Amino acid sequence: VQTCALPISANTVLTDGRMVFAGGGYPENRFVCVDPGKGEVRWEVRLKNYVPSPLLAEKAVIVPQDGGILSSLDRVTGEVNWKIRLGQDLSGSAVLLGERLYLCGEKGTVFVVSLQGRIIARNRLNGRILSTPVICGNQLWVRSAEALFCFSNPTIEKTN
Repeated sequence: VQTCALPISANTVLTDGRMVFAGGGYPENRFVCVDPGKGEVRWEVRLKNYVPSPLLAEKAVIVPQDGGILSSLDRVTGEVNWKIRLGQDLSGSAVLLGERLYLCGEKGTVFVVSLQGRIIARNRLNGRILSTPVICGNQLWVRSAEALFCFSNPTIEKTN
């Protein structure tokens, strides 16, 4: 039995079937890629990913950071593909529908971001949002402190 212990408080651990990715904010701000077969850290970057969960998209790891920064890291090297500032803290995680990321800022804005790091849309809703959006068919559901919202587009098909 091979073991690997890292001094990281990981909120979410995810895998692409070959590598394991984990991030945290305590005791240090770090996000790592671990080769489970070797029990070794393949790469590491300094960023705080403590509350929202990262996700895998194409050849990237999408990492929402608590302080309102959304980053795309190369899965193999950990190099930053792009980084954007959203201007709002993030508590909820991003979801992927087709080629678009959907995530909510705590001040009540739903962001739509391309996988190339371009903000496509900002939609301001009523109330503070601490939740993760949910995709159901061609609908996007968002819960704020004030209401439950449903956005529907009959031309969107779930591809993931």
